[in-house]
Amino acid sequence: MIFQVIICGIIFVALFMFAYFMMQKGSEESARRALGIQEKAKVVRSPMIRLLRPLFTPLVPPAKTLQSDDQRRKLRHQFVMAGMTEEILPEEFLAYQMLMAIMPVTIVFLLGPSMNLWFYPMLVLLGFFFPVKWMRDRVTMRSEEMVQELPHVVDILALSTRAGLGFIAGLERLTKKRKPTALMEELTTLLQEIQMGSTREQALRNMANRCDSPEVNQFIVVLIQASSLGVPISSVLRAQSEKMRSDRFQKAERKGAEATQKIVFPIILVIMPAVLIIVLGPIALQLIYSNTGF
Repeated sequence: MIFQVIICGIIFVALFMFAYFMMQKGSEESARRALGIQEKAKVVRSPMIRLLRPLFTPLVPPAKTLQSDDQRRKLRHQFVMAGMTEEILPEEFLAYQMLMAIMPVTIVFLLGPSMNLWFYPMLVLLGFFFPVKWMRDRVTMRSEEMVQELPHVVDILALSTRAGLGFIAGLERLTKKRKPTALMEELTTLLQEIQMGSTREQALRNMANRCDSPEVNQFIVVLIQASSLGVPISSVLRAQSEKMRSDRFQKAERKGAEATQKIVFPIILVIMPAVLIIVLGPIALQLIYSNTGF
């Protein structure tokens, strides 16, 4: 009976918070429309953040008091590298961590209260640091996506500049024609900064700070050096495209060699014993049965 009351209370609180959040959001949007204020909508790609936002929103005020300015600055930089600047704020991320630490413990306690006491602190730590691990994995995936797409982008830019277009015009044409990806988002931000008055070198340096990829940063450094030395951008892009193809081929060869070395131990420990059992097993059984007289 008590367990059912607790479950109903949790469901009621969750529904109330969700309804309150939606009503508050609708009233804010109507007020902005009445004042003529347009705000850019947040693009939330993570379904977990989208579903759990009504639950961790009440935890934002205490989370904001627990964070320092240095922690917020580091989190903002991580959000930039992960492409999450429009999804969540630093104080919301800490509130999300707090919710992920509380929610699993509550569920496990309600479903299995006979668990050992050491299990709950471990579950709290795992839940609290899970969003950090998820964000780091997202930074890595975004970096790998940009590295995979970069050679094709450099090829297209090289062809555009050789055909007579300038570097900025080639970037504009490229960002309009290709589908939105992580690299296209960064190039679009680069164009917007240049259109707002930043120099090409400063915009490229800002892009290097936003990207957590040595390949992309190396390409940006080459562009900055070419721009400062007055080297034609078409020849630089052509040389970079050839170098990237060569680097990708060498990287594939390296991974193939590593795979050959890594497969030796599974062959010795798993495949070879199975083959020996299949080949020598019947012979061994025949010898055993022949010696016993069966």
